Formats: sequence, C-alpha cells, structure tokens
Amino acid sequence: MIVHIVMKAHWETVLNEWDSAFTRFVGSLAGSLSTDLDVKTAVDLVWALERPEVYRELVITRGWPPEHYECWLASTLKQQLLPAAEKRPAAA
Repeated sequence: MIVHIVMKAHWETVLNEWDSAFTRFVGSLAGSLSTDLDVKTAVDLVWALERPEVYRELVITRGWPPEHYECWLASTLKQQLLPAAEKRPAAA
C-alpha cells in the first residue's frame, strides 16, 4: 500500500512538471497562436500529442523511425497551434 501511495505521488509530480513545461511552451508562442485557439486548449493539444503513449505506439509498435516521429510531431503541433501560413503575419 505504501508503495502505491509513493508511486501515485511521484506520478502526480511528473504530471505537474509536464503541465508546467507544456504551459511554458505554449506561453512562448503567445501572440503567435492561432486566433481561434485559447491557451488552455493549446496546452490540451500539446498534452494529447506529446504523450509517451503516442511515441510508443508510433515508434515502438508501428516501427516509425524516431526522426519521422519528430518531424510528424513538429508538423502537427505547427498545424494545430499556429495560424495557417496564408494567415500568418509577414516576418519583419
């Protein structure tokens, strides 16, 4: 029982650290997020896509090379979080 309590506390710490990291990541995109996306939803999308289970399923189970997964993740995050290319402001 004690092991279960310790593991649960550790897992909650890990989840809180992930949430902080994902929130900081989305915060670093402030002003660049798609206009129809609020910060909470953006963090939720990062949570869904960055899950270790997604990596394990695609790389370990489905045989994707890690580089392919990284490119897919970057492309998917860009597509989900940022405005479409034609709607982005021109670089200064």
